[in-house]
Amino acid sequence: MEKISQELQDALKTILKAVETRDQAVRDKHLRILKLLDLYWKNIHNVFWNDAVKDYRNINDNDVLKDLDTYYADKVINIYRAHGESIIAALSQDLPKVVFVPDDAENQDDLLTERAWTLISQLIAKNNNATLMLIRALYLLYNQGTIAAYIYSKEDEKNGTYQVPQYGKKKAYTDFKICPICGTDIDVSFRTEEQLLNDTAYCEYCEQEVFPIVETEEEDIPTITGYREEIKPRPCIEVYGMLNIRIPHFTRVQKECGYLILETESDKEFAQEVAGDDISLSNSSDGHETGRWARLQSDFDWEDTKDIVTWRRVWFRPWQFNLAGDKEIIKKLRKSFPKGAYFLMMNDTFIEAENESMDEHWVISENPLSSHIHAEPIGLPAKAVQDIRSEIVVLEIQSMEYGIPETFADPAVLDFDSYNNVQAGPGKVFGIKQMPAGRALSDAFTTLKTATFPKEAEEFKKSIDADGQFVLGDFPSIYGGAMQGGSKTYAEYSASQARALQRLSIVYKLLTSFYARVQEKAVRIFINDIKEDEKIVEKSGSNWVNIWIRRADLRGKIGSVEPETDNSLPMSWAQKKDALLKLLEMPNEDIQAVIRHPENAGIVAKYLGFPEMFIPGDDDRNKQLNEIAELIENEPIPTEELDEMNQPVLMPSVMVDQDLDNHEIEFVACLAWLNGDHGQDAKINNSPGYENVKLHARMHKSVLDMLAMQQAENESNSEVKNEQSTT
Repeated sequence: MEKISQELQDALKTILKAVETRDQAVRDKHLRILKLLDLYWKNIHNVFWNDAVKDYRNINDNDVLKDLDTYYADKVINIYRAHGESIIAALSQDLPKVVFVPDDAENQDDLLTERAWTLISQLIAKNNNATLMLIRALYLLYNQGTIAAYIYSKEDEKNGTYQVPQYGKKKAYTDFKICPICGTDIDVSFRTEEQLLNDTAYCEYCEQEVFPIVETEEEDIPTITGYREEIKPRPCIEVYGMLNIRIPHFTRVQKECGYLILETESDKEFAQEVAGDDISLSNSSDGHETGRWARLQSDFDWEDTKDIVTWRRVWFRPWQFNLAGDKEIIKKLRKSFPKGAYFLMMNDTFIEAENESMDEHWVISENPLSSHIHAEPIGLPAKAVQDIRSEIVVLEIQSMEYGIPETFADPAVLDFDSYNNVQAGPGKVFGIKQMPAGRALSDAFTTLKTATFPKEAEEFKKSIDADGQFVLGDFPSIYGGAMQGGSKTYAEYSASQARALQRLSIVYKLLTSFYARVQEKAVRIFINDIKEDEKIVEKSGSNWVNIWIRRADLRGKIGSVEPETDNSLPMSWAQKKDALLKLLEMPNEDIQAVIRHPENAGIVAKYLGFPEMFIPGDDDRNKQLNEIAELIENEPIPTEELDEMNQPVLMPSVMVDQDLDNHEIEFVACLAWLNGDHGQDAKINNSPGYENVKLHARMHKSVLDMLAMQQAENESNSEVKNEQSTT
């Protein structure tokens, strides 16, 4: 980080205070909504806003409400979270697909770069556990509406290391031959045999034969003296919601945001470790605490948070410097931070600053259904439904608890002392006092009629549940719940699920667009940091293979990065299984050929739910893939036989077994590898290995052709014999 003057530090802090003050009232209202939804997600529903502490408080924990009956406060069925989890589960079945479009479809460098970008994207997704990141992004969309991804480069030992050459100098000695008369250099490269024999040379300056004098020149030349190991940097992706992110509330898109502030908390000891023991983390004002209450648990009192430090990582665009006012200060800021300013504040203490562009590291989601970049949380419509449902549940519980009626008796008739001393039981006989004349025993007892839960309330509850499903698009068919009415056949369930997911496709399209933009920035950071060829380890049959990302393949250009245009909603495991079963039932030979293809054997076993199931031909394919791994590590073997070009005939380093190999399946496996990404990469970067596999495939093909000829000959002989026997 750069050390900047106190003048520029003060200027950046002044701008920060100005942008925070400008929309503080709007942000406070926004934070109250987001914090309430966060509490609902955590199953804390019966809360109220306490102006004294500027936070929500649970009615069970507040002394002010000690006279309130809070017994039913925790009797809540959390449908708000249930709806959210079902939406998250439906949309996070698989990662969105990202397309990297080459700048020129006829440029080979651009095509190789597209493939390299795709591999880099897969490696970044793997390193950042993109599936969990996707779940978190959906959780934040549901509870906070707008999400932002911070992409940055981070060194980590788990990424591995690379060798950095260390340079030094060493002595080098060069011999020169000069003329003993004039002292000029003589070129002795083209001396005649006689001159070599006599050790003479011709001096062009003196125009005569001379005996050259040998002089030695010493010089220092740079050379590699050793290597130093450095930790590899990798792109890291962190996703935040609006409880942590502060951007202008009046803007529509990211490019209009003049600032972005990332607010997080840590304990004071960790902050001191990062900032340095010589830096004092002051608490001179409450300016840094404007959103801390919303991010921390409501159980905290302000006194409990005195040792918690708020980190404010701030990004300003260059035009945001105009808030500084002073033209000279603005000029200095633009000169020091031409891309824009990034600086770190811990509480009110300025720590560090750097020239950094906001758009190189941040992606903010943009909802087309919102007028501003601050979009409503997806789950907000479910809040009212949750409140009504909670009230109904409490009324149901109270109706059942107080459903046993109370009975009043005349003490002049019932002896309470005797009655209370006897344990109740069937068939008991109790004595009563003498009844007044003309009165029946029932006249001395009165039973109050208690309230009963109305039957209409059940219908109302169902309509509320239906409203919750409608406003969120979270219909029962998404998560396997019971349908209301209809024939309840599989076809009807499938159609209902398709309609429900179509409603959620709006959210999914927003998510796929956001993910594509995140991947683009992450890939660019990866390329900027790459020091040597990288690899991805993938499963191929029962074997593991390395897929290489080569620096030489990054010379081309990418025109655009887009979510896949036909990106449909992700299918669950159950949906894929159902689709596979339907395909297996179809009599179409083309479809059956695709399913029976050796490359699909593992997929079929997986989605049928029997990965341990033996599939004929799968072992043959795995055997061939293991042989391919050996073939690409070696070169073809030349034989003594010569071809038409008088060159040695080549044989593969791994020979086929004519009797035991399943030649048809192994030939298909070779063909799939040669024409696939792995084979095409080897064709360019490992041509001997590629040729070795190709020769091995030809041997399988030769055996298949020979077997076909033998079969045809046998069939022909059989026909001849049949004709002879008939004759």
